[in-house]
Amino acid sequence: MGSGDTVSTGAFSGQSYATVVQDAIDYQAFGQYDFAIHRGGWGYVANQNYTEQYSILWTVAGLNEADQWGLTVPAFVVNELNNDYVRRVQYMSGGPNQGGSGWGTSAMSWINSASTGVLLEEMALAGRVAGDANVNAALGYVDNFWRTTVSGWNGNFGNSYAMWAQYQGLSEAIGTADTTYITNFMYPGASLDPGDSMTWYEDYHEYIVNAQSGNGSWLQAGFLNNYMTTALYLDILEAEALEAIPEPMSVIFFSTGLAGVLGFLARRKMRRVSSHA
Repeated sequence: MGSGDTVSTGAFSGQSYATVVQDAIDYQAFGQYDFAIHRGGWGYVANQNYTEQYSILWTVAGLNEADQWGLTVPAFVVNELNNDYVRRVQYMSGGPNQGGSGWGTSAMSWINSASTGVLLEEMALAGRVAGDANVNAALGYVDNFWRTTVSGWNGNFGNSYAMWAQYQGLSEAIGTADTTYITNFMYPGASLDPGDSMTWYEDYHEYIVNAQSGNGSWLQAGFLNNYMTTALYLDILEAEALEAIPEPMSVIFFSTGLAGVLGFLARRKMRRVSSHA
């Protein structure tokens, strides 16, 4: 389905998907917080005086997809996010955390893999991909901590939220075929199909396939239960058989509370930006 197709059932019946999604974008623009240290971000309800990367991911992922549909994301939304919020949360003071993202409103607060995946997604909304100095710094952080494993809310492998956040951000920043920015692989000796090269995306696939349970699902990974983990891992695997909900509706509707776990079962139509490598 595309932006020009028409919704055939429910409250939006008769409207084009583009119209419905544009309404969701407009609501997100209304809900962006405009003041003080939270300026440019989103909380868990509209105009909440509280922001964090873990809540912002759902909104920004949807806005990136809507932008690719050619819909209108207001310039002030991108500017406030990029010039205010992103600038505050990225750590650029050197050391092993260089380039990473804090969790809340400060670059000094709880820097981890999940937040840095969100950071890449946020910068992509402003057209910032690999080659941008701050994007490159974030990619350096991701590579440094790539092989970390789940520890509560932290870590990469085994943390389904962090893996999905980094999947979103890396897909925008470098594409899935890049072989230069992320090289600290968990499975460097993985058996690949003829002609394929080892990439971050292949590394994720290797882990997810190996972690699948006998009944086809995945167990709780990090702080997300088995249902959410299964949905996110399926999306990373690009399960084409589940291409039932047109993007960007599933992600952006989730961020407005209009959809739940099933929204993640749609195959994400990623921007192929491997030319930025």
